[in-house]
Amino acid sequence: MKKILISAIILISILGIIVISCSKSPDEVLPENMSLVSPSGVKIASSMDELKSVLDDIIFDKFAYEVKYDITKIEYLNSTKGFFAIISFITTSGDQSNVIYCREFPNKINYDKSNVKYLSSLKSVQGYSFSCSGPDCCKVHAVSHPDGTVDIDCSCSGCTMSINAN
Repeated sequence: MKKILISAIILISILGIIVISCSKSPDEVLPENMSLVSPSGVKIASSMDELKSVLDDIIFDKFAYEVKYDITKIEYLNSTKGFFAIISFITTSGDQSNVIYCREFPNKINYDKSNVKYLSSLKSVQGYSFSCSGPDCCKVHAVSHPDGTVDIDCSCSGCTMSINAN
């Protein structure tokens, strides 16, 4: 009887451990080139799904219709505060492009204002998203200078830059 009781306690303990460990949702594991934490330590989103929900409007505007896409790479420009992320993606139809997503970025951002479409008011916001649309070659491009300023432009002629306040 004592053996049965000890065996039952051990079995219940093992089952309890299994149930508890299976009920925990694992943290999202991302490839090395897709950290959601910027070099300044700011988390740009709590998950890839949250990041995609932030970027959906500007990506959909780029294609002029709703598309399904996967984020393939996240690169950061160095910043002491906030973040400046260049996010590459591929659509389910194979189109590859990118967007820039920045928030509380302290450095000056320069861009050609003559061919820009503003998707929302840029007053009193913390962050911005930039993309380029037009011919297939249109991708947003950023260059960081030693003085901290950043130039943003489109990679080829015939593109329109879209800016969205987040």
